Amino acid sequence: MSTPAFTRADWSERDMEKWNARIEEIIGRRLGTTDLPPVDWDAVNRQADEEWMAAKADVLLSRLPIRYRNATPRHDLSTRWLARYAQGDMINLAILGPSRVGKSWEAAAIARILLLEHRVPATFEEVPEILKRLRPNADGASDIGHYQLAPVLILDDLGAEKRTEWTDEQLYLIADFRAKRNLPTIVTSNLSQKGMEDTYGPRVCGRLFEGAAKLEIRTAPPEVPARFGAEL
Repeated sequence: MSTPAFTRADWSERDMEKWNARIEEIIGRRLGTTDLPPVDWDAVNRQADEEWMAAKADVLLSRLPIRYRNATPRHDLSTRWLARYAQGDMINLAILGPSRVGKSWEAAAIARILLLEHRVPATFEEVPEILKRLRPNADGASDIGHYQLAPVLILDDLGAEKRTEWTDEQLYLIADFRAKRNLPTIVTSNLSQKGMEDTYGPRVCGRLFEGAAKLEIRTAPPEVPARFGAEL
């Protein structure tokens, strides 16, 4: 039995039906019967797709910091953003506020729901770590395509990086690529809106925040532990 050229442009749905029928015939012969129930190949393919997406979600979920892997949204705006995303609205989101008020938690909670409920391979990573990964390797290659093409990209702690002309250019290349393709980006930062504009200027901010939703978090939730609160 020859294998069909799946990559050929002329491989049609009818060809696939014939191929599946041939597989069923061979299975029937090996089992000693041709009286086999019909196989719902669409269901088989859907199940395979679901299993593949679940496995990918598990891998990406494992990349979230351990403290965020059970995170759930604490703010209504996050829930509304997720609902809009599910409807096909690709909106950027800025989560701003001082340190230790739960900005990263909120962004990670959004990523977790996208991964587990929507099967969307969202990428959550701290900006300093992203910039570290973008340094060219020995072959001169960079991981920038991963961040440019992520269905949803979460830039955690923007402003914590050591800024140079090179880092600013990398952020612009990511933001510009995503803005042109309407790929949503979520940013968390200790900087205020004005601080962002003063720091990064209109070139980067225009790509990241034009038309974006904004969630400002000013107070920490009760469950956030004190810095020195452990009882020994």
